[in-house]
Order: sequence, then structure tokens, then C-alpha cells
Amino acid sequence: TVRDFASPYLQFTLSGDKLDLGELQRLLAAPAPSRAQMGSLLPAAWAQAPPGAEPGFLARATGKGNVTLGALQYDQLLLSHVRSGVTLERGVIRMAPMSADAYGGQATGSVVLDTRATPTAITVTTKMDKVDANQLLSSVSNVKKTLYGLLAGNATTDFRVTDSGNIASTLNGNVALDLTKGRLVGMDLLQQLANIGRFLGALNRAPQSFTEIVRLTGNFDVVNGLAQTRNLTAIIPGGSVAAEGAINLVDQSLAM
Repeated sequence: TVRDFASPYLQFTLSGDKLDLGELQRLLAAPAPSRAQMGSLLPAAWAQAPPGAEPGFLARATGKGNVTLGALQYDQLLLSHVRSGVTLERGVIRMAPMSADAYGGQATGSVVLDTRATPTAITVTTKMDKVDANQLLSSVSNVKKTLYGLLAGNATTDFRVTDSGNIASTLNGNVALDLTKGRLVGMDLLQQLANIGRFLGALNRAPQSFTEIVRLTGNFDVVNGLAQTRNLTAIIPGGSVAAEGAINLVDQSLAM
């Protein structure tokens, strides 16, 4: 339902199979229809306004409702079975509280789309549980087929909807992670430490192409895709490792 078209207030219930945020951004960025196209739908006061004065419908609208979506997608990031309340605040769309299935696990929190910004700014606050780490990292960054395991944690991040669809390059925020039953592919961490410490003979095993991770925890501050940490801790078979440094989610470079 819509009340007052000059300053619209909406109440709604929306059920859909899929919402693509990239497509939504292109739709919202499309030129507004002219007065001639709108014809008699325009309020009289608005029709008499000077050319270029009319704001878009979403910029004038307020309201609230609920949505149920089979899928919510932006670029490669995909959430399924999304359920959320929605509030419209003159160009700002707030989805909260939101719950969804995410790569084998659960995600709860909120999503805020600020369509007043160009390009649209998206802020995500989420709590994750038992999410597939490789699938999540592959969807939001160029870190692919590297870190596996069950991921839990909290994150408050924001990014911009860009033509390239690359989330990592505009990603900012804070992330706290807790990964279990994991595997780091491409590095035998214990073997590398043995090389440095010159106690290779004590390992009594052949080098491996991965490192088993019993548990990995840490906090990251992310600025334009560069994730910095001072308290990364990994428990691996045979010991534990603490590290600080930076991981570049855009080009996968590591300084730690």
C-alpha cells in the first residue's frame, strides 16, 4: 500500500526468488521519467515545479515491510533463504533483523543500502556460524582455494557497488574470525618453521602441500581490501603459531 504520492509512505510484504543488488543499483541509477512520460500521475504541485527539481521516488519514500527471498546476490556473494524486515528512509534501505543461509552455515545481522551515494554504499553487520570459509572468501575476494574450514565470527564492513563488481577493492571494516577443522593449502607451515629453526630431522615426515589447522582466531582491520591483524593465532598439529601483519584480499599478497 502507498499513502501520499507527493511524499510516499509504503507498507509492503515482498516475496521473491532472487534479488540482485547490482541490478537494483542499475535500476535506481536509471534516469527518472520525464513529466511528459508521467502525465496525469504527477501531483499538481510537483508538475508545476521547475525542470530538474523533482527527486526520485525512492529519495522521497519512507515506509516499512518484510521480505522473503530465495536468494540475495551481489557479484559472486550469494545468500539464500533470506528473511528480513525492511525500512525505507528517503533513499536509505535498511534490512534488519536479517537471517540467511550462507555457504552451508548461518548468517544473521543487517544490511544497509545508501542509494543517495554514488555509487551505492552497502554496510553489512553480520554474525556467522559454520560458514564454509573457502566459498565465502572466494565470493568476496581473490583469495580462492587457499583457506578451508568452518568459519564463525562477527563482521561490520562496508563496500561500494562498482561496475567491476569487485567487493574486495572497496571493502572496509572490522572482522573477528574463529575457524575450526581447517586447512591452509599451498604451505607446510611446520616444515617452513623447521627449515628456519634447522630441526628438520625432528619432524620425521615428508613435506606436505598444506597445513592442517585445528583452530585459527584473530581480528582484522580492513582498509580498501588490505586486512591487518596483530593477534592472529593458529593451533596446528604439533604446536601453535602467533602472527601479525597484513593480507591483501585484492591481489593475495602477504606481509606477515
